[in-house]
Amino acid sequence: MRKFLSVLAGFLFWNLQLVAQPYFFKVLGIKGLCKADNQLLKVGTNIRPDQTIFVPVNGYLGLAHYSGKTLELKNPGTYRAKDLESKIKSNYTSDMQRYFDIVLNELISESNIFERRERLRKASSFSGKGAVTRQATGNALSFVLPSTSKIYEDTILIRWYVVDSSFFTGKKPVYRLKIMNMLQELLYETQTSSHEIVISFQEPSLQKETHTYWYEVEWIENPDISTDLHSFNKISPQEEKKIKKEIGILPTDGEAIGQLILARYLEDKGLLANALFVYKRLLEQYPIESYQEIYQDFLVRNHMLD
Repeated sequence: MRKFLSVLAGFLFWNLQLVAQPYFFKVLGIKGLCKADNQLLKVGTNIRPDQTIFVPVNGYLGLAHYSGKTLELKNPGTYRAKDLESKIKSNYTSDMQRYFDIVLNELISESNIFERRERLRKASSFSGKGAVTRQATGNALSFVLPSTSKIYEDTILIRWYVVDSSFFTGKKPVYRLKIMNMLQELLYETQTSSHEIVISFQEPSLQKETHTYWYEVEWIENPDISTDLHSFNKISPQEEKKIKKEIGILPTDGEAIGQLILARYLEDKGLLANALFVYKRLLEQYPIESYQEIYQDFLVRNHMLD
């Protein structure tokens, strides 16, 4: 009898815990026809511990656990939700937990999702009009980044767009990006037919500058067709050391949710070019609709939607 009561008490305690929890797992991102007990999943769906999860070939499932941890299922197969607890990694630090909470709320809050989609709808209806307004000097090309911005000495993304396409009618332009020191002496240049380029500040020629970089993009066929001159300011060594320590606890093996948190952290620190690169890397590997919306909202929030 005593043994029976002990088992019953344990069973009741477990069930009370489940009732108290708002969810066991919640879906953050999804690719493919992922299911729980043969029911299709969508972003924001709650998953109980007694359910069976199915991930198809080339599928992906990003999950938030009730403990504040995350888990990503990238391999096809069938999983028992309760058994996945053992695969969850340790919590974020208190500093990073704040950014996790922000990202989680953006992904699953119905009111946030509605407001974000409204912002994106309005922004897209003004896209192009806003870009021309922002281009005060009349240049045919314009950067999406502000005229002056901070960078963390790592990898960044520089992006630009065409304000006046009449110069390029019938042509596929090739652009030259030039990066210069404080005296506007050339340190580095490269060419591309794209409207964006990834730059690593581990490049030896860029190591020569310690604080301010000037940069511009010009059309190779006619260098007068160019952007304004913009600048990057490197953060101080003390701030860089602090950032390296804080982001060191984030996943570095390509986990999507960790990259979303990293991008939000870099944005909060004003490191927009670094955040742009993180989003590019993330979405190339995980073209997930909910993650793409978070990225688009980042562009709108920082007036970078071309």
